Parts: sequence; structure tokens; C-alpha cells
Amino acid sequence: MTIIIIIIIIIITLKIKKGLAKLPTVERVLKSVVSKYKNISLSNSHFNPYASNPPKALYDKLNKVMQTAATYNYKERWEEIEDDITKKVREQLVKIREKLRITESREIETRIRICESILTSLPEHMQTILREEIVQCRGDIKYEAEHASKEVEQVMQKKNIQDINELLARCTINQEKAIRAGVDDMAREVIARMDKQWSEGDTKGALLSMSELYRFKATFKKKIPELGRYIENARNSLSLSFDKSQRSIVNYFDSLDQGI
Repeated sequence: MTIIIIIIIIIITLKIKKGLAKLPTVERVLKSVVSKYKNISLSNSHFNPYASNPPKALYDKLNKVMQTAATYNYKERWEEIEDDITKKVREQLVKIREKLRITESREIETRIRICESILTSLPEHMQTILREEIVQCRGDIKYEAEHASKEVEQVMQKKNIQDINELLARCTINQEKAIRAGVDDMAREVIARMDKQWSEGDTKGALLSMSELYRFKATFKKKIPELGRYIENARNSLSLSFDKSQRSIVNYFDSLDQGI
């Protein structure tokens, strides 16, 4: 009986030693996992970088054991991962806000969608916290976009080229697109008006419209150099109109000459 007890004690001791020997291996694996997550960069990502190895899967496995004192290191390692991901998502939201003025709407939408897609890879408690912050960021973006659009609309309605140029000098990248389109429309309107004036024989009005185009070019030449093509079109229109008038005068005198 004593021998059996001794054998049992030896077996138990060996199992305990074997289990203890595995602990450093588990710890090394966890450290490696933490390191891999920390090496993930959101700044250069065009998709959810956590999709292939979702943190919520790791959390589900560790959640049952990492609350006990014996597995404190497991909890500590998870908290490293959670803090790292939370920090990276928040940094992305800060960058999105900071770069609103110099980033196109499409790129802004891409960056925030990546943050939203990351939520699907996270445990529920992390989703709850970060989702609220992402929603707030979306709200801020919407407000800024509406404010910027309204500012452009108000300035363009007045059609004062100096005011437009001042806004163009300090505008956001998305405002600049709207301003360029608005100025282009204004130039087209001047061309259409000038052509009508020529056709109706309003030479003075047509020349004034031509002068307006030159003011457009002088004011916006640095920011919208392509306005030069409208000047070229206006010159051609002017040349054709004068040629037409000249031919009309010549024909008139020819008819008089034939009648003499």
C-alpha cells in the first residue's frame, strides 16, 4: 500500500512539474501574440487589419481564466492588446478630424469606415466604447462638411470675385472643388451672355463682358489657371464677330458700287 501511495505521489509530482514547465511556453506565446498586434498599423491600412486574427476570438478564449490570480499574466497581456487597439483607433479619429481641411471626402470616408470595420473584430465591451466615439467623429465630420458647403454657397451666390478669391485662399480641399466648379459656371455664363450680345449687335455690352472675363483670369490665375481657355474662346468669338461685321460692310459697299 505504501509503495502505491509513493508511486501516486511521484506521478502527481511529475504532472505538476510538467504543467509548471509549460507555463513559460504559454507566456512566450502570449507575448508573441501581443507583439504581433502591436506591430499592426492603422495609418497605412486600406482594410480591417484585424480581420484575419480577430482580437475577440483571443478574448473569448482567455476570458474564462484571466480573472483568477493564478492567471494574472494572461489578463495583463490581454489588457496590453486592448489598450493598444483602443489607442490606435482613437489616434485615427483624431487624425481624421485634424486633416479634414486637407483631405478629400472620399479618403475621409475610407478612414472612418476602416475604424468601423475594426469594431466587428473586437469584444463587445470594446465595441460599445469605440462605437460611440466613431459615431461622434462622424457627427463632427458631417457638421464641418455642412458648414463648409454653406459657406461656399453663400459666397458664390453673391458672385463677387474678390470675396470668392479670398475664400479660395483659405478654403478646405473639398471647398476648393466646389469653388472651382462655381467659378467655371460663372465664366460660362459670361461667355453665353457675350455671344448673345454679339448676335444682337450690342458691341459695348459684349466688350464689357470680355473685360469681365479678363478680370476673372487676373483674379484666379494662380488657383484656376484653366480659365485661360475661356479667354481664348472669347477672342475667337470677337474675331468672328468683327469679321462678320467687316464682311457685311464690304458687301454693302459692293452693292452700292454695283448700283452706280
